[in-house]
Amino acid sequence: MQIKYLSRLLLFFPVTTTAATTESLTVHYYHLAFVLIAVLGLLAFLSVLAKNYKNQIDELKSQLDDSQQNLVIAEEKIRFLNLTDALTGLRNRNFFDMQIKADVAKSLREYKAASNNGGIPLQADINVIIVNIDDFASINAKYGHSLGDSYLKAVAGVIKREIRAGDYLIRLNSDEFMIVTRFSSRDKVPEVASRLKDKIANQACVYNKDKALKRTVTIGSASFPFFHQEPENVSINQVVLLAYHALNAAKATKPDAWMRLIGGNAEHAPKDISDINALVDASCISYHSSIASDNPINWQSMANKVT
Repeated sequence: MQIKYLSRLLLFFPVTTTAATTESLTVHYYHLAFVLIAVLGLLAFLSVLAKNYKNQIDELKSQLDDSQQNLVIAEEKIRFLNLTDALTGLRNRNFFDMQIKADVAKSLREYKAASNNGGIPLQADINVIIVNIDDFASINAKYGHSLGDSYLKAVAGVIKREIRAGDYLIRLNSDEFMIVTRFSSRDKVPEVASRLKDKIANQACVYNKDKALKRTVTIGSASFPFFHQEPENVSINQVVLLAYHALNAAKATKPDAWMRLIGGNAEHAPKDISDINALVDASCISYHSSIASDNPINWQSMANKVT
């Protein structure tokens, strides 16, 4: 208790120090001040360094985000180019192959559901319509590819205006387009084909300021399912080839016409449809066309196998 009391009293009285003690304390304080300043400087340096590192990390993150975004954009661009015709901007066959499987599955489900109720669905058909420009090669040969390209774009524009937004319009090759009308009635195909034929025939492509170029088209079509009774007997790719065969038959018989092949209503639809001539003769397959009924159809152009 006394020691504690004495220590408090010493606070009120100055402590006598020698010159040596004072010098020693001064040096000690200078050392402490130097160390303190050094520590504060180091902390300031570390703070600046940390801030720089943070800025660099943020910049790298931003660059990484930009790179990832650019990669996504590049992938989308590649995907778009892979599915798009460069000249017309329409879809190409790759797009058809990618999309059509889901459409076929939906069509088959609707046919199966209707069949269970003893009927046929009204809006479940996938109709393939192939449009071929008659004598297109002469445009390139006589007027040059530039005018030919302009005419192709003009035809693409006509077709695009005449079909529904949900249908597919695909450029197959230099002078052919494929239209796929989805989930509609096959009974509407003749109306669509006839309208397209007339609209395209009246589409003029102007050249040399005052001259107009026109061409007719020939159209072939077939629908999926090809046979109502056996919807899975004929694949969608076979339907595309059947549409080609209808096109070739019409073109060989009388260009500037349309023709569609129709699956018969046989009780048991055949799986082998490679010999179309025999199937036509046996009435397993029929046709509907703008060609006059008294004009014999040149089926010789359908000699290739449908696989």
